Amino acid sequence: MITLNSTTSYFGYSILLQKGNPPIAIVGAPRRKYSGKPTGAVFKCNLEDLNCQEYTRVSRERGIYPIGKNGDLLGSVLDGDEDRGGSFFTCAPRFIISPSFDTYFTNGRCFHVKNSQNIHENAELLLPLNDINQIGTDNFAPFYDAAFGESGFSIRFLKEKNELIIGAPGKYKWNGALLTTSESHSTQIYPKRSNKFTSLDHYYGYDVAWGRFVKNSSEIWYVSGAPRGSGLKGSVIFYGTNPHDFEIKSVLFGEEFGSYFGASLLVLHYAGGGDDILVGAPMHAGDSWDEGCVYYYKKNGGGPYFHPPVKLSRGVSSSRFGTVLADLGDIDLDSFPDCAISAPYENYGTGAVYLYFGSKEGFSNDNYQRIVPSNFAPFFPPMDVKGFGLGISKGVDTKNKKHNDFAVGAYKTGQVFYFQSYQIVDITPDMTPNIFTLHTSTTNFSVKYCLTFTYRNGKTKSVSFDTSLVLVDSRVVNERNVTQSVTIEAKKQNCNHHTVRLKKNHLNLEALTIRFLYKIQQQNSWLEKILSLPMSYDCGNDNICQTNLTITAKQTDPKIIILGVNNVLRMNVSINNFGEPAYQTKLYLNVPPEITLINLRECDFKNGSYECLVAQLLNETVEKHFLLDLANIQPQWTFLPINFTITSIGQDVYPSDNKLELNIPITTHNNPRITSVSQPDNIFLNGTRRLNITHLFFVDNQGPSPLNLTLEIYIPQVNLNGSAVFEIESVEESSNEIVSECIHLDKKPPLDLAEGKNQANSTKVLSCLEPEINCTSVICGTGYLQKSSQNLVFSVKIFVHTDSIAQLIGDKNKLLLTTSAYFTNGTKMFSTSTTTQIYGISKNVKIPLWIYICSVVLGLVLLLLLIFGLYKCNFFKRTYKEKIESERIFDDGVAQFEVGNNLFCT
Repeated sequence: MITLNSTTSYFGYSILLQKGNPPIAIVGAPRRKYSGKPTGAVFKCNLEDLNCQEYTRVSRERGIYPIGKNGDLLGSVLDGDEDRGGSFFTCAPRFIISPSFDTYFTNGRCFHVKNSQNIHENAELLLPLNDINQIGTDNFAPFYDAAFGESGFSIRFLKEKNELIIGAPGKYKWNGALLTTSESHSTQIYPKRSNKFTSLDHYYGYDVAWGRFVKNSSEIWYVSGAPRGSGLKGSVIFYGTNPHDFEIKSVLFGEEFGSYFGASLLVLHYAGGGDDILVGAPMHAGDSWDEGCVYYYKKNGGGPYFHPPVKLSRGVSSSRFGTVLADLGDIDLDSFPDCAISAPYENYGTGAVYLYFGSKEGFSNDNYQRIVPSNFAPFFPPMDVKGFGLGISKGVDTKNKKHNDFAVGAYKTGQVFYFQSYQIVDITPDMTPNIFTLHTSTTNFSVKYCLTFTYRNGKTKSVSFDTSLVLVDSRVVNERNVTQSVTIEAKKQNCNHHTVRLKKNHLNLEALTIRFLYKIQQQNSWLEKILSLPMSYDCGNDNICQTNLTITAKQTDPKIIILGVNNVLRMNVSINNFGEPAYQTKLYLNVPPEITLINLRECDFKNGSYECLVAQLLNETVEKHFLLDLANIQPQWTFLPINFTITSIGQDVYPSDNKLELNIPITTHNNPRITSVSQPDNIFLNGTRRLNITHLFFVDNQGPSPLNLTLEIYIPQVNLNGSAVFEIESVEESSNEIVSECIHLDKKPPLDLAEGKNQANSTKVLSCLEPEINCTSVICGTGYLQKSSQNLVFSVKIFVHTDSIAQLIGDKNKLLLTTSAYFTNGTKMFSTSTTTQIYGISKNVKIPLWIYICSVVLGLVLLLLLIFGLYKCNFFKRTYKEKIESERIFDDGVAQFEVGNNLFCT
């Protein structure tokens, strides 16, 4: 790791590696301060002692050109040779030129350092937009042509033409342009300024590249990204290099507004042309925001055409995947180019870099390696890393080991991390046993295991490996893990032998698995090769047993399942084999998920069914007994489906009898009741405008089976003068255990509901059983009453409008309001009715006066006749008084006589 101990200089914003002894990293720090202002700087860093020195002559003429308060961004881009001492280019896109010293224009400039070894060499100044006449006017009309061109915002060095390709996204009033400048300082601009007032703010030149996109052609095309082009969806333009026509060869278009499609470009070069291109869209929203993605366009045919793009993405919000694309070359030496894609704001701004490895089909979202600062945290003291991946170098073989290395900058914390590639070897493992099948009588065999490797870089002579032969099997009785370390020369096979001893007469019929683990000693991850030795079943030359399995089953208790009574079901199953030996015979039991198997000692629940081992070797009849738990059986079921399937290793000659399906009938036994009551029983009209009546219906289930209840309640409805006499306030079920849903319908009760009794003519009857009465039906469904002795109470609340009901009663003494309810259980109907008696108010009748006079006279006559009758019967004569008194005296004398006789006898 290299650092300047400065978090404000943006050290690591751009990086260029150069190989040599020692190799160096040229690092840009575009916010490095000079005289207190962030002018930017470029450093040469030794990759062995990690010391850095500033290029002192890569700078502006301090006394001639002013420094903007936000700096020039010198060192924001780098490109050049891959050899130490070669040349490199860097730019300051916000370099200010002031033709009148009172107007500042950021037209930008670049520097060419011809010897990277010499930090004091005067850098050659490149000013592609230095024409004063193009800075700010056009035919004396104000127009920002090159004034804010920001040339050097992006660069690519085309070595074979010794040409620098420069992006100037601010040219043509921020429409942008691609510039090329050669060693002779001649500059070409793409596109030519034809219509300066159209297509503004596209930012052409945000990133630039070059390539040969036609196979078997040496023609070079320039590529320019315009992230605000195509209606803010972004675009990529391919220009021909003919300076006379500047022909647009092809255009790629983005698919999402604001994704910044074209903000980063990478061309993958192939010998003979037909290059591929990757286009970054770092602000692609994805499923959240700013996830970012990269579109990979693979060449299609010999012409200037591409296959539909493959979208590379990681789906991490706010990571801006695709901000930087770097060419790593063929880093793994598999003949296909590889690349690095950065997500510098992943993980709350820490950043990440993804290495994508190419193949014959190109790039995919499956073949990549993720690098984050936490990967190498154990090698450094605790530190903060932010912006990791905004600067990524090209892949360069800095140590001459044929594998490219690269460097990654974390610009916000001023760090550069140098990554050296492992030497890649291709390892070929091999295992060969001295037998090809195992028998139950096999007690030992030997296995030969070997390693061979070849190198990709042509320099690796030998490699040290750790190996382990693993035999985790209960049949093995000797050593189960054989480990050793070996050093192997390239292309020479190294072999070892191991004897495996087995138990006698082992019945485990699964293949015996041997794992051969190996790894390079300096690495942590193990690779493996697996060998499986199959078992021989002694069933002919083809080793396939011709079995003949049959299955029968019967229930022992009960024959018919009664809900609420039978909680378990006992099944006896017989399995027979009339063919060759049946190895690893298994029985599969399938029942509804509500039914569980109680005796699970020999069964496992897998993939929705019970798998039961019948026998390792079956040559005779085997009985199995199953106990099923019926506690969760569903009350709506009419039968219980049970399926049996028998399998074994081999081929059954009659597979049709390997399956058995049973349907056990299910029935219900229950004893429901329904009663009702009115609260109150009687109501007297007393002048109150509204009276309340509540009719209660009680339903209970005495079990034992659940009751599927749908209760229908019928309430008479009468209208007088357009208004209802009875108003239904609510129909509720008061139980907290069951949720009832009620609907209201205009419906008459069934004809077989019990008829009401005939009433006297003085009584008005309102009942749904009367044919002329209209009714409202309330149908309440509760589902199943699962518990025995479970009670439900349905409450019907009715408002009585007394003024209307008085008219309804008329000359009758009372009115009977009857509501009815019923439900069915199977073919039986259960019903009840309850009645409220409503009495009318007595009327005041005026009686004539003559009736009072006649009544008094008649009463007096009757009184006189009564007195006369009593007189005739001697009622008023008291002759009986003396007679009564004499009888009393006689009784007293008799009593005294009896007392005297008693004394004498004594």
